[in-house]
Amino acid sequence: MNRVVPSIIALALVGISIQADDPPAVRKVPGVPGAAEVRFADGSTVRMELTQAEVEITTRYGKLNVPIGDIRRIEIGFRYPEGMQAKIDAAIGKISASDVNERERAAKELKGYGAIAYPALRRAAAGTQTDTSTRVLAIVRKLEEKVGIEKLKGRDQDVIHATEFALTGRIESPTLKGRTTYFGEVAVQVSEVRTIRFLGGNGGEAELVIDAAKFAATTQDVWLDTEVDLADGAALEIIAAGQVDLWPMGGNYKVGPDAMPRQGTSQDGNPSGMLVGRIGERGTTFQIGARFSGTPADAGRLYLRIACSPWNNASSGSYTVKIHPNSEDAGSSTTPVPRPKKIKGEGSKVEDKK
Repeated sequence: MNRVVPSIIALALVGISIQADDPPAVRKVPGVPGAAEVRFADGSTVRMELTQAEVEITTRYGKLNVPIGDIRRIEIGFRYPEGMQAKIDAAIGKISASDVNERERAAKELKGYGAIAYPALRRAAAGTQTDTSTRVLAIVRKLEEKVGIEKLKGRDQDVIHATEFALTGRIESPTLKGRTTYFGEVAVQVSEVRTIRFLGGNGGEAELVIDAAKFAATTQDVWLDTEVDLADGAALEIIAAGQVDLWPMGGNYKVGPDAMPRQGTSQDGNPSGMLVGRIGERGTTFQIGARFSGTPADAGRLYLRIACSPWNNASSGSYTVKIHPNSEDAGSSTTPVPRPKKIKGEGSKVEDKK
């Protein structure tokens, strides 16, 4: 029995030493690559997982298959109700008829279709100036006056926003395969969809710790690479907590992510201790604080740092940061990231979170 006890103690000590060597709580939450928020034409949204491996889009350079894991957002262009495109095309064809009455009937029919006919009419009115294009343009102007240009605006093509570029063209498949929590396997009608925002992949959620000793350096040149990529127009929410000591040598100079103006200002003009961010290695700095919710003006990798001490000394402590790209709360905001002056030396040195 006495021999067993030392063995248990030894194992316990090994366990303790292993835990002591563990890195701080820094982890990426990749999510499911196909997890997405689908917004339909009637304004409703549904969260689901797109189960197909890729999406095929026909572009001017041919057909391309884009892996689901590389897609950040899909914008679906205009789709005609079944059988409507043929009727609109036929009516536009009659605009050039020699019979005046037939032309007038066609014009009246097209005006009656309203916004549905607008994209086809715009295409017919473009190009070489002819009698037909002039007549079609007159109908276009009437619709714009009656309905309003803003309401008539709509994307005529589909756009797939991938990690590094955007593809414009047409998704020919009438459906996309998916799975929902409550309804199981589903086939989403592309014609009923307006946008698809992907919640996983490289742009997924992240939880990390940003250390003041390293990322509140007075040189202003070290940024934390969050490994979170933001698509153009993607909503973003960042929540931070913790405490940083701006004068570790003594005194009461501890602040949180929102900082305290009375504690002074860093060289970059931000309140000392403030959590700040930028999009891209040469992006413009914006204030985050304890919570940020909005839509960044730019697309790219998200970087973080802490505004340094006003006394040009090293700080201590850290903030725990949770990053939620494509957040529903942030998506409700239309305010872009503010664009204050750039941090001195920005774009110089970026380090990962290891």
